[in-house]
Amino acid sequence: MGGKSEILMVIAAIIMSLAFGLVVGPSINQSTNTPKYAVINSEIGNIKNASALWIGANTTDGTYSGITATGVQTYLPGLTLNASNELVSKVNTGITYVVGPKTGDATQLEITVKGLTAVSGAETSVKNTQTSLASTVTDTTANDGTLVFAYKG
Repeated sequence: MGGKSEILMVIAAIIMSLAFGLVVGPSINQSTNTPKYAVINSEIGNIKNASALWIGANTTDGTYSGITATGVQTYLPGLTLNASNELVSKVNTGITYVVGPKTGDATQLEITVKGLTAVSGAETSVKNTQTSLASTVTDTTANDGTLVFAYKG
């Protein structure tokens, strides 16, 4: 009788291990992009900080009027400029940032993040993080890889 119960225990352990793998496995695989999300959020934060430096050096009225990616890039050695005057992530291939004053309100900085489809789940993750930090978040087309954030100066 002892042999049967031991075999049943082993079979139960195998079944539980398989069930655990089915539940936890997908979340482990999905979390491999978490560092990439963190880099995107960090790059957005760095752009905001560099924009404040740009204001200090280039304006007298304290607004973002006239700010461009070219002006901000001088403070951001971790990002490069492409031919379209967008800041390009060196870490996350395909992610770019457009910088400028918010249309109709130069007291706010507008950052458009493009190419978020290059990193699985990035659009949702970045949107969730930045929603609490930005004054407005614009996502005109869900899951198109582009988000627009406005930040008060």
